[in-house]
Amino acid sequence: MILRHSHLFAKLPGDPKRVSWHQDASYWPLTPSRVVSAWPAIDDVDVDNSAMQVIGGSHHHAQLTFRDSTATENNVLSQTVDSAADYGDAPVALEMRAGQISLHSDWILHGSEPNGPNRRRCGLAMRYHSRTCAPTTAGTPTPSGAAAPTPVATGPTTPAPTVNTSPPPRAPTQPTPSEKHPSAPTASSNDAGEVEATARAGQQRPSPLGEPSCESRCHGVRVGTAIEGP
Repeated sequence: MILRHSHLFAKLPGDPKRVSWHQDASYWPLTPSRVVSAWPAIDDVDVDNSAMQVIGGSHHHAQLTFRDSTATENNVLSQTVDSAADYGDAPVALEMRAGQISLHSDWILHGSEPNGPNRRRCGLAMRYHSRTCAPTTAGTPTPSGAAAPTPVATGPTTPAPTVNTSPPPRAPTQPTPSEKHPSAPTASSNDAGEVEATARAGQQRPSPLGEPSCESRCHGVRVGTAIEGP
């Protein structure tokens, strides 16, 4: 199930606009049309502040003929179904307390009158539809019992074979005996003496002024030196 979109409807006191009889399905053509509107009331809703009215049973007729609304209707929307009572029961007002919710099909005829002078009428309409719905590209939406159009293939169903043009991998080469066992340099007794003398020359001894040797430094901070904080 998918939330297609939502509307916040607010009729202020004395609002002269009406909503003429219509079907929601004709405003968003889908095939198949399987949309349910959830309408939670934000205000208390009754006849005095223009509660929504429905024609019970009208959803069984699927798409009904409609016309463009006239300016004299003062319609919030743009479509009107004439003689709505011919398609079902007498109109029923959906009276609710704030926080209650109504559910209606996108095929049911519904509408509302201009608001009275005393109270606002506010509600949120959320439109949910089946994941099988798809946009109608032409004509009118089909009822929920109709099958969706079958897609037509426009290209090959199997991919064309590909040819590998990359060169074959090279065979690994065997290392030579010298690469397997490289000869290590040898040191003579004279070389060892020179290394020992160099090591002695590189040793650090404490300075006469008490400066620490290089072994007692740690990343630029002298060991044993007090460091003051902020």
